[in-house]
Amino acid sequence: RTAAGSDLQGFVEDMARDCCLPHILLDPAKRKLAGTKTDWVQFCAQQMRLQMLLAGKYMGTVTPENVSANVPGEVIDWEQPMKAITELKPCTAASRGMIKQRLVVDNTLEDVWQVCQDWFVLDRRMFLDRAIWKMIASHTIVEEPETRWEDGDLHCGVRGVADFRPAVDPSFLDLSELVLVMCPQKEDGKLSMVCLSMRLFAPCAWMLSKRGSWLEQLDHHAYFRQDSTAAALVLGKQLERAVNFADLECLIKVTKCAQNAQSTAVPATAPGRRRRAQKEKYAEPRDFRSGRNPKGLNLYVPRRKSNDLSSARPPGAPVRPKRQVLTCEASGELDAFLTQHRPSARESEQICVWRGGENLCDAQDLQGLLDDGARLEKTGSL
Repeated sequence: RTAAGSDLQGFVEDMARDCCLPHILLDPAKRKLAGTKTDWVQFCAQQMRLQMLLAGKYMGTVTPENVSANVPGEVIDWEQPMKAITELKPCTAASRGMIKQRLVVDNTLEDVWQVCQDWFVLDRRMFLDRAIWKMIASHTIVEEPETRWEDGDLHCGVRGVADFRPAVDPSFLDLSELVLVMCPQKEDGKLSMVCLSMRLFAPCAWMLSKRGSWLEQLDHHAYFRQDSTAAALVLGKQLERAVNFADLECLIKVTKCAQNAQSTAVPATAPGRRRRAQKEKYAEPRDFRSGRNPKGLNLYVPRRKSNDLSSARPPGAPVRPKRQVLTCEASGELDAFLTQHRPSARESEQICVWRGGENLCDAQDLQGLLDDGARLEKTGSL
């Protein structure tokens, strides 16, 4: 290897590190990880894959049991129901990943607190990820769901204190070693680094209420009611979003390298019973006699549905409507009709409004109808 090639490789490594790591961790990483075997290019590529899969809008109910450590106590009024909304934007070659957190009063839709931070993901089965985790573990606050169960279901908690749901079988996809790290964009004594653990649960869309919901919440619920939704991805104690089967398959592929690294780390001289237990796979995870669920814990296995149009159609092809059309003559009451039959409520696949020969441009809420239609088209609901 020539000197120029070594210098160029070091330059690329530095660029990859500066691209994916938050700003406040750059100097500590240079000092504490110097001399260790690091591959920042591979780390950056893995970050982009994971952040693209995990990016999106998350939402959950705020309770005294799951309130985040960074939220000031004076901004919360427990007499009013509150929602936590978090939007994750992935990192690119031009910018780092950004996370925006908000607390919204459920009745008035008023934002009482919001903050923007940097974020990245660590897979603690990988060598470099594990080294970074050891570097920051003593300075972070870890938020993870409680591991208590009731009637065979695990406590999820993002929809309330009585939110118990089946967890996804770890043999299908195990995210317990992945953590999402939120870092302040600059040194700030008011904000701490918070790590959100990840867990997959059953979607359980029947638990979501259709009444008294605002549009942003209805859009969030609409994802859970789609046929392509396979699981609920939970971050920490109060955030979740729906994921489809194709995203789960991509997560399995992206984390396969870490799973292989973990399996090769097991010494070949391990006892025979332990080695057989690690290799053995059970066909039915709900079998109480298998030994995997001594307490009778219910486990959920995501499956691709036969009517999943998003997985069956080629990329870029339009989604065929299910021909469920709601038709009504507005006859001068278009605003009241749109209030009663909002497109986000998903009463049907299409809403047809007929108003004689009058000009629809005179309607006050026409733009809102068009915005709702465009939003549902992006989600694949129309």
